[in-house]
Amino acid sequence: MASMVAALTQEDMENLGAFYDAQDAASGAVSGNKELLEIGKILYHGGNIENGVPACASCHGPTGSGVPPHYPMLAGQHAEYTLVQLNLFNTGDRSNDDGVMKKVLTRMSGEQKRAVSEYIQGMPLTK
Repeated sequence: MASMVAALTQEDMENLGAFYDAQDAASGAVSGNKELLEIGKILYHGGNIENGVPACASCHGPTGSGVPPHYPMLAGQHAEYTLVQLNLFNTGDRSNDDGVMKKVLTRMSGEQKRAVSEYIQGMPLTK
């Protein structure tokens, strides 16, 4: 990312920030699979004690609003994007988190990752 923004001025960065801040994310679009959404809801808010998976909400907040700068906002994020990021953490191809996500994701099945990704997409946005 640094190479992409290296030539930007402070004013350019402020303008980009203002542009993206003004955008409305499309939250609420959810999978029609109610069982998958219920699994995602349980994982997000309660984790999976059996597999040692902590609740996503313990770091990203109960509403998915995050705790910047360490834990990003997740609510309303597109499910496909979230699933790709979870898989990148799982394989170690994304590692900007001190290894916490990899430890969590090695304990989650593909279905569980899909479920929590779908649930996150449907979470209402709060600013």
